[in-house]
Amino acid sequence: MSPIKVKDRLIGKIESIEDEGFLNELEEIILNLRNENQNVLILSDEIKASIAKSEIDIENGRIITSDKALQHFKECLKRK
Repeated sequence: MSPIKVKDRLIGKIESIEDEGFLNELEEIILNLRNENQNVLILSDEIKASIAKSEIDIENGRIITSDKALQHFKECLKRK
């Protein structure tokens, strides 16, 4: 498919989106892709806050292995 057709298809889909939060996240993705060659990563305030919270959790030893987390999620899904 030609780049023009892909762009037209994407524009049509974007025009139908009403969710402002989703549109903001989509814009961030596009900005990050455009800045990829410059090694610049643009993060939303929400993502920055999540990273900061995660760093505090790590500093305070509130971590588990990915295997334990996966096991926990599987057990939760079995209960539903």
